[in-house]
Amino acid sequence: MRIAMSEGAEPGSIPAEYVEILRAMAMDPSVIEQIRDALADLGDAHLRNAVLPIPERWRSDDYELFCVDRRVRLAEYERRRALAIDEWDAGGRAIDGLTSNELSRVEDWTRTQFLAELSAWLRLHPGIRYETD
Repeated sequence: MRIAMSEGAEPGSIPAEYVEILRAMAMDPSVIEQIRDALADLGDAHLRNAVLPIPERWRSDDYELFCVDRRVRLAEYERRRALAIDEWDAGGRAIDGLTSNELSRVEDWTRTQFLAELSAWLRLHPGIRYETD
């Protein structure tokens, strides 16, 4: 699928009507991957956010969404990271807050656990594309 600029449109932008058409098309599960790929090829974050806005909520085990949408994956990691830091503090381990070493350990542990969950899920679902950009 190719997305082309219309006559008279500024470079890097497309008419609002086209954005609405792309948004409607993206609701169809049979073409959403093509839409994602086309938007990734364009590299226009504003257009991508307009066509495929980041969901407001998701389940903590929505691994397919984490794999296909880097924005959601990063937001889930940040949510897990903040929760892990809160749990570390609540456990009475940090009297005056976390030291930089403790913070680094909590972040590393959270990242390792999250990536392990994603890797395990991807092994069971080899057809899912993992977005890296």
